Amino acid sequence: MNKKVWSIILLCIICISFVCEVGLIVGFDMLVNEIESKGELPGNGLGAIVLIVYLYFGTVIISGFIASVGFFCSLMNIKISPNRAIKIISIVSVCIWSVIFLLLGPLFYILI
Repeated sequence: MNKKVWSIILLCIICISFVCEVGLIVGFDMLVNEIESKGELPGNGLGAIVLIVYLYFGTVIISGFIASVGFFCSLMNIKISPNRAIKIISIVSVCIWSVIFLLLGPLFYILI
């Protein structure tokens, strides 16, 4: 396969990872709002606390993994893209992934 095909494949992976990232954040927000609207935690005592901790840690870790995949695919796409439009899209996506990493860093630090 040539560079043009790999550039398109990487662009598709970038778009899929962005959609997964947005879906994860929206799904997490809906779940937290559902738990808060009931006014009580699911389960009893320690189980409820463990559930909330796992929700927060799991979301941050999975979100970081998805963001790293998108970030590295964008970096590779900047190097190999033969088309100027794809290169600009990749540069913009690197900036977006960088902002996501900057937001995930303090959130992970707060959770620890």
